[in-house]
Amino acid sequence: MEYSFGGQIFELLPEKVMWHHDSETLFISDVHIDKIHHFRKNGISLPANAGHRTLIKLDALVKRISPKTIIFLGDLFHASDNNGVLQFLEWRRSISQIQCILVVGNHDVVTAKSIESEDILVTELYDFSGISCTHYPTEDHKYNLAGHLHPAVKLKGKGRQSIVLPCFFFSEKVAVLPPFGYFTGHYIIKETDDYDIFCIAENKVIKVH
Repeated sequence: MEYSFGGQIFELLPEKVMWHHDSETLFISDVHIDKIHHFRKNGISLPANAGHRTLIKLDALVKRISPKTIIFLGDLFHASDNNGVLQFLEWRRSISQIQCILVVGNHDVVTAKSIESEDILVTELYDFSGISCTHYPTEDHKYNLAGHLHPAVKLKGKGRQSIVLPCFFFSEKVAVLPPFGYFTGHYIIKETDDYDIFCIAENKVIKVH
């Protein structure tokens, strides 16, 4: 599904990422590497193997698309005290030919300082062809590409049936990506005339508003 934003054409992919074909740039938000391990360490019972799924999914996506650049829109990591960071850095070394940029999110603050030596550009704001890439959505720029909100849309059927699906949403100035990682939670976006909303369902991107 293609979408024009900030004078650029992006492809919205069912993996919950955006792809800019002309520059071969992949935009990913809220990966939350090894969030599962963090919760298990703090006594919350979740499947032990679930924490590896996100990195496996990321690796498969990068191998399929072969980007020149990956821009992580914040919250790449979830915590700084687990093996997920080390596993990610090992993976990053395996794709050393790809430029990696991390726009720092609230969960990255501690870890970000230790990864700059791993050939990862760490910044609070990155300009992509006139579009300001940040973690937190903001209208302080002409165009803004962000994450953080974990947006989702609630679709209602007959009776009381409903389903909540992750979504991309766009206003005139701001675009927000859904979270890439598993077990990330969501924030339900209210449908208004000001938003274009695309949900992800059964490995497809569908315009719902």
